[in-house]
Amino acid sequence: MVDGNVPEQNEAKDASTTDPGARMEAHEETWMEQGDTQTTKEAPAPAPQSDDEEKMEPNGRSFAEGCQATLAYLRNKWVLVLVLGLLGVGYALLGTLATAFDGLSWKAWFSLASVTVLVGCLAVGVLPTHVLFAITLGVLVAFQCVSPPDSLVGFSNVGVATVAILFMVANGVTRTNALGIMFRYFMGNKKISLRLALFKIVTPLGLASGFLNNTPIFAMAIPVILRWCRTVQYAPSKLLMPINNALILGGTITLIGTSTNLIVSGLAESDQTLVDKEGNPLSFGIFGITKLGIIYFGIGVIYVVIFAPIDALLPERQTYDSQIAEHAKEYMVSMKVSSKAKTVINQTVESAGLRHLRGLFLVEIQRGPSIIPAPAPDDRIEEGDVLVFSGQIDTVVDLYKRDAGLVPIQTEGEEPMLSPRFTHSLYEVVVSPNSLLLNGRRIRDVGFRQQFGAAVVAAASSSGSLIVNQKLGDIELHGGDTLLVEAGPRFYRRWGRNPNFALVYPLKDSSPPRDDWPHIIISLTIAAAMVAVAAAEVTGIYTTAIVAALAMLVTGCQNIRESGSAIDIPVMLTIALAFGVGKSIETTGAGAAISNFIVWWLKPLGAIGVLFAIYVVVAILTSVITNNGAVAIMFPIVSGILKDGSVSDLDPYAAMYVLMLAGSASFSTPIGYQTNLMAHSAGAYQFSDWARFGLGLQIVLMIAGVVGAFFLY
Repeated sequence: MVDGNVPEQNEAKDASTTDPGARMEAHEETWMEQGDTQTTKEAPAPAPQSDDEEKMEPNGRSFAEGCQATLAYLRNKWVLVLVLGLLGVGYALLGTLATAFDGLSWKAWFSLASVTVLVGCLAVGVLPTHVLFAITLGVLVAFQCVSPPDSLVGFSNVGVATVAILFMVANGVTRTNALGIMFRYFMGNKKISLRLALFKIVTPLGLASGFLNNTPIFAMAIPVILRWCRTVQYAPSKLLMPINNALILGGTITLIGTSTNLIVSGLAESDQTLVDKEGNPLSFGIFGITKLGIIYFGIGVIYVVIFAPIDALLPERQTYDSQIAEHAKEYMVSMKVSSKAKTVINQTVESAGLRHLRGLFLVEIQRGPSIIPAPAPDDRIEEGDVLVFSGQIDTVVDLYKRDAGLVPIQTEGEEPMLSPRFTHSLYEVVVSPNSLLLNGRRIRDVGFRQQFGAAVVAAASSSGSLIVNQKLGDIELHGGDTLLVEAGPRFYRRWGRNPNFALVYPLKDSSPPRDDWPHIIISLTIAAAMVAVAAAEVTGIYTTAIVAALAMLVTGCQNIRESGSAIDIPVMLTIALAFGVGKSIETTGAGAAISNFIVWWLKPLGAIGVLFAIYVVVAILTSVITNNGAVAIMFPIVSGILKDGSVSDLDPYAAMYVLMLAGSASFSTPIGYQTNLMAHSAGAYQFSDWARFGLGLQIVLMIAGVVGAFFLY
């Protein structure tokens, strides 16, 4: 989910970086670069260059050094170079020996070579996915392998637009915290068997993923799952990968469950030459895939529930420690337990999940005039208590978002912020050593509310020492001290370059949810109505999604800024650009040649053999590149097989649904899907863990999906 509070000026920064020290170093490097630029301007004219010096490249590197750097890079990527070389030899053999490739134009070969290089670059992560697709499409247009109108076909596709709108609808549900409440209901705070825990978690989440985008669901689930694991002493690695797999599988239950399904249906419906066995154009209902998808989902859930507890397949990886990292900056933050604090009132410290938190410690509980230092696990939390924590920034943000009833204690004497909390975000600000307003003054004397329209909720010393036994307002500020402030969305634009601050950094995705029952009920009702109307085929999913997104805005489940920022722009660009790349495979004849070769090779096995071939090829592609890119590249090949007509018993719907399933089958590597990367990081997995646990799942699901499609359609 894209955070709406990060302005465009800040998008160039690494949003995943949460260490203030790292951000300070980056900021200091910017100052140094500016200083170097100024020095360069004042430097005297250089002496005349020698002939050797004139051969230097503009960046100061000689041609020989550039060649050496290139060779070093190729040595580091020798596997990629070897694979690309072998594929080149394979293409040469196909062109020489396979009759299906006779007469193929140079544009078709160039398109195949471009896609091959694209897949290799995506596998090693040379550049961001959408950038690589843009470069590849630009090259194909430049060499006239695809026409300009065809290259832009993805930007006018209804399926692509539907994906963007569903991002908004899903954000409206997640912003009301409806899913967070569901997590707490199903998971509880007591330790149960791992298999039972997995079944209770993956079943509802997987089913929810059939109707909502799985990325925001998993983004909201991760902190809840981590807290639950710490409470019941389970390694998060035993749950995160299975839950991620269940979310992917759940997306195959309905047409709107994943963008892959919508992309395939959009491509198929836009191709009027694709018809079913009665000669009618293909049309996909919202539940058309359900009878196959529910079998696929059920078998996958059984697999993860049975095999995830086995350490040989999915080992325990420790993701947290009992001590704060030695050099991490620590904050002191106080949270008041209001009457709306659903997760902690009348709960013990342990049952509320406030014990054994990664990088965050409950220092004391302030109850009126009394203080409970180092609270015990069985100490009970009451309404009105003030919980004092010390910890790192990522866990402080997690605490801030956890429950709208946990309200940060701000500077005494200042009026509370009038705007609702769900419109606020957290920002890190570093006090400038040259600030006359802040340096050497206490926080209470500065008047942050009047001066900057923000509230200080935590502070960290520049020396690295923890600020203890001192009220927030009494802390004296010095250059380099870091403050955590709560403010509205305009704070960065107004104060980002203020000389009182050495650095202002918006913390990504730090807005608390709108945690009230009326909006929770409204958001769920809107989502359910969208699904019901689309299922009844009163109108298409594109129209119902637009109405649902507008309803989320009108009812206040989200505002315009949040709705717009919910759209994952890199993902949308990747999908749209992949259409153009796939179009080059189709229009140059490369797709038809490959499909003819597959038909010739697998025709003796009949339709089921072709379905297995489609699944295997797409599953391999989606394991190393994006799922949407894989199906966009393979669609013209599958379409060519259907149009050829040589495999008479191959049902078009069976082929398209297998393409959908295989496009989502990214279980054996962490790089094929964005939620895989989220699980990989949060669960501290190794690359081999994915292959060890995912390959068996991949094989089981391939058999279930292909055989099911063959007999059901």
